[in-house]
Amino acid sequence: IMAPLFLFISDMALVHTLAVAVTTALLYGAGLLFLRSLRAGRTVSLLGALLLVAPVSILSFEYYQSALYYSFFLLALLLMWAFMARALRRHMTVRRRWTWLLLCGALALVMGMCGIRYLEIFFLPLGGVAALNILRDGPFKPDSWRRQTLYLVLCTLGLASYLVTALAQRAGLLPRGALSAPTFTQPGQLLQKFQETLTSYWVAGHSVGPGGALLWMAILASALWLCLRYKALCRACQDYLLFTLLANVVNILVLTAVDFGGIVQYRYALLPCTLLWFLPPLAIADLLRADGSAWRRCSAGGLAAAVLLCSAFGAYYNVLHMVTQPQIANDRAAVVHYLETEGYTFGYADYWDANVLTYLSNGAVEAAPVAVDPATGTLLPFPLGCPKDYFQSVPGREKKFLLLGPEEQAAAVPCGAPLYENQTFSVYEAPSALLLP
Repeated sequence: IMAPLFLFISDMALVHTLAVAVTTALLYGAGLLFLRSLRAGRTVSLLGALLLVAPVSILSFEYYQSALYYSFFLLALLLMWAFMARALRRHMTVRRRWTWLLLCGALALVMGMCGIRYLEIFFLPLGGVAALNILRDGPFKPDSWRRQTLYLVLCTLGLASYLVTALAQRAGLLPRGALSAPTFTQPGQLLQKFQETLTSYWVAGHSVGPGGALLWMAILASALWLCLRYKALCRACQDYLLFTLLANVVNILVLTAVDFGGIVQYRYALLPCTLLWFLPPLAIADLLRADGSAWRRCSAGGLAAAVLLCSAFGAYYNVLHMVTQPQIANDRAAVVHYLETEGYTFGYADYWDANVLTYLSNGAVEAAPVAVDPATGTLLPFPLGCPKDYFQSVPGREKKFLLLGPEEQAAAVPCGAPLYENQTFSVYEAPSALLLP
C-alpha cells in the first residue's frame, strides 16, 4: 500500500497515515465479506466486522492498524475463507463458480510464497479439516467430496508454491529471509514453554481490566455454543469452527515444542487468536437463526454489545492513555538529530530500529538491519525486508554509521570508541564486515 503512495507523496508520516486508513478499510471489508460468506446475516456481519476496526486488544491495534505488520496475513486468511465458502455454494452459474475457484487457487499460490507461517496457520489446519471430514462422511458423499477436494487441492498448491519459492531462494534467484534453523525445546522446559504460550494468547487477545476476562468468556461461550450446535450449522460454519480449533491447537504445539531463542513472543499467537474473535458473531447469527424467541434475541443482543464494548474500550483505552517508553523515544530522536547534523545518510542498526530511523528522518537517513550472533557476539547482516544494495558497496556510502541499542551493547559487540551516545543508544563508525559477499 505504501509503495505506490511514495510515487506521489514524500512525507513519510502522511504516507503512513493514508496506509493505515486504507488498511483499516480493507480489514473491515474483508471481515464483512467473510461473515457474509458464512451466512451470518447482514446486521451481524456489519457489527462483527467491527472487531477488526475496534480491535480486541492493544496488540491487534499495533500490528494490524498501526504498524501494519500482519495485516496482509489476516486479509489473506479472511479472503480465502470467503472465496472458499462462495465457491462451494450449491446454486451458482458455472462461470461464477470458476471465478471463485480461480481466486482461491491464485491466493493459495501467493500465500505459499509468503513462507512457512501460512503452512502452519492455514494449510496444515485446512488439510486437517479435510481429513476429519473424510473420516466422518466418507470420500464419496456428494455434498462432501467437492468440499474436501477443494481443500486438499489448495493445500497442495500452497505447499508446492512454498517449496518452489524455498528452492529459488536457496539457488539465489529470490531474496532469502534471515531466519535461522529452528531448535526444539528441551523436555524439562516443555511445561514452562506451554505456560508461556498460554500467556501469549492472553496478551494477544487481552483488553484492559475486567473487559478482557469478559471478552474471553464470550469467546469461550460462543465456541461451546457452536460445538453444541455443530450439526445444525451450515457446512462452511462447521468447517471454519473446526479449522479455528485446529489452527490454535497446531500453533500452541509449535510454540511449545520449538525454541525461538527465548520467551514466546506474543505476536506469534495473534493471528490464530484473531480467528477466535469471529466465533461470537457466528454464535449470535445462529442464535437469531434458530428461532425468533425473545430470550434468543436478548441473548444475541447482549452478547454483541458486550463483545463490541469490551473490544473497543479495551484497546482504545490503552492507546489513548499509554506513554510508550518516552526515554527511548527521546533518545532515538536525539540520535536522528546527531546523524543529520553530522551528514550521515546511511548506516546499520538493529532490525527494530532501522526503519524507525528512516521514518523519523523522513527518508534522509537510511539504515540496513543487522543482528548479533549469540555464539560469537559479532554483528551479522540481517537482509530482511530491505533492498539488496544495503549490504553491497555503493558509491556515495563511504561514510556509514552503526547504531547499537541496549541488547547489542549488552552483547559486547567490538566497535571501538563511540562517536555519540546517550542513555539508550550508541553510534559508531560502521565496520566493512557488514557487506555481503
